[in-house]
Amino acid sequence: MKQFFILAIIFCLAQVTQAQFRAGVSLGINNTVLGQFDDPETDVRFKPKQQSIIGVDAEWVFRGNLKPAYFSVGSGFSYLKNGYQDGTYYVLLTGQQRPIISNYETRYLQIPLILRLNIQPQPLEENFSFFVGAGVSNHILLDASLYELTVEETFGFGINTYEDNQNIKNYGEKNYLFSTIEAGMILNRAKVTFRYKKSLQDMYFSGLDDNWNVPDDFSIYKSVYNNSGKLTERHLELSLTYFIFR
Repeated sequence: MKQFFILAIIFCLAQVTQAQFRAGVSLGINNTVLGQFDDPETDVRFKPKQQSIIGVDAEWVFRGNLKPAYFSVGSGFSYLKNGYQDGTYYVLLTGQQRPIISNYETRYLQIPLILRLNIQPQPLEENFSFFVGAGVSNHILLDASLYELTVEETFGFGINTYEDNQNIKNYGEKNYLFSTIEAGMILNRAKVTFRYKKSLQDMYFSGLDDNWNVPDDFSIYKSVYNNSGKLTERHLELSLTYFIFR
């Protein structure tokens, strides 16, 4: 993939007769699903979580004079707070209900590198175009936390309660790579983008194995991982950018 982007950038530079830089503020909605998707027999996922995103969108446009199709390279950064809130109730033999909770939260700084193909339906109308793009996004982990509460009913001996709440940032990686594809349109200073991202690495915080007070059999987070041996994140994003510089 690295070689692909190097060749694409060289190609863009080779056909440049004028280069344009544009940048603006971006706002959007992110829908995150964490789970295991690769094997249908072990497909397990947590409840999706929707969060807002905010950032800066930058793009270098390479095109000739009034060409209907041209390339651009996009980057920038955005702040994302995501995770999941999962849980249910366990009904005891006495009829009482006890909560079972698993809350997972992460904060990332997202830095993408996207190669885009832009299509201008009307060559003389430069303020309207469609685009498709593909690339990678580096998610820098800023913070991560996990809280779990569960119960075990021991027949004849009562109830055991297991609970833990920790900052788990140091139990994972500092950087996570995501493959990214996107499509959208630009009208004047506004850009609308629909984006799909999938993690290229295991998103499980392996440092929890020896530092979590909820047993594996009762931890929702660890049980999903143990079911498949890998956790994957999928993101759907819809964002609106207003170009301040163009």
